[in-house]
Amino acid sequence: MKTGLVDFRNGGQVPSVRLALLLLRQAVEEKADELILSLKSVSVEDDDDGELESMAAEFARRTESAARQPQAFVPTLIKAGQTNPLSAVPDHLFGPVVRVFLGLVEINYFAKGLAEGRIETKNPPSVWKLMSRDLACELRLARIWPARLPAAGPA
Repeated sequence: MKTGLVDFRNGGQVPSVRLALLLLRQAVEEKADELILSLKSVSVEDDDDGELESMAAEFARRTESAARQPQAFVPTLIKAGQTNPLSAVPDHLFGPVVRVFLGLVEINYFAKGLAEGRIETKNPPSVWKLMSRDLACELRLARIWPARLPAAGPA
């Protein structure tokens, strides 16, 4: 398993690199247990105010094929069992952001099956395990070190 090194003092200039480093830095600073990058289909039925429906209609107008279902890139932090979805990101950035993380651990973006690697960060230090069963729709980074301390209960 290849280990990639990220020093947050040397931020990338390419937008996809900056976004990938921003997401990882937020996970490190918030002491999250996991950072999940996922591409999810947008369901119009879950929409309360009609905003997603209008987005879906606009998407259908802009593309030749209205059969393709709109998707959303949703980064999510998991901390102490609590799921915290971050702001949605345009879906076309999912692939470039995933490729940034895969490039750090020298995994081919088109790899099939289980993909694993390790990412170490400096300033602040941490170690993350990168894993995915399907790189086209999800990438998980799980904190290895420093390990999450158990919540302090009543004494």
